[in-house]
Amino acid sequence: MTEIQKVQNENIESYKNTEEYKKYMDSNTIYLNYIKKLLENPNKIAIFDEEKSLTRLSLNNLINTISNKIPKNTKRVGIIMDHNIEMIASILAVLKIGGAYIPIEPFFPKNRIEFVLKDGNATCIITNKKYSNKMPDLEIIYIERDIEIENNCNIDCYANPEDIAYILYTSGSTGMPKGVAVTNKNVCHYARGFINEFSPNDNDIMMQ
Repeated sequence: MTEIQKVQNENIESYKNTEEYKKYMDSNTIYLNYIKKLLENPNKIAIFDEEKSLTRLSLNNLINTISNKIPKNTKRVGIIMDHNIEMIASILAVLKIGGAYIPIEPFFPKNRIEFVLKDGNATCIITNKKYSNKMPDLEIIYIERDIEIENNCNIDCYANPEDIAYILYTSGSTGMPKGVAVTNKNVCHYARGFINEFSPNDNDIMMQ
């Protein structure tokens, strides 16, 4: 039984006594921390943009839909997309499979995109079809706004705290762009520090 089915079975309280639930509570990865929030309130709005919104459960279904499109054992994925719900879901999909994402703005010159993907050892790209003319010869997954969300396609989470979560490249204004790798553990540590400092609650909205 997947975590999605557990949420839908209205047995959340009994599930909270299981070892699997304790794993989520003790998790030090970005995706499992998201699942922790999902289990607290699966029907709360998790994300919205100018066109639509998704609950925590629906966003997780979208994450799983995209995760299933990523080739097995992929470790580095370039994400070159418009800034919207699908981009955030793609990031979490990469993290769920234990991969690291490399964010690249679609308006970057093609030679910079190619350099970053090669330097970051990306083997796969998630993008929008309108940017296909900028894509190098790698495995490409096109994710569009009208993607059909599958509700029963959960896959196992392979993320670990020590895994690299993302590689962020500098502007390269003083030379070639340089990548800085950040682990899941690092991000979770930052998030805990942010929570301790600013005490956000479920009614707060973060701008991205």
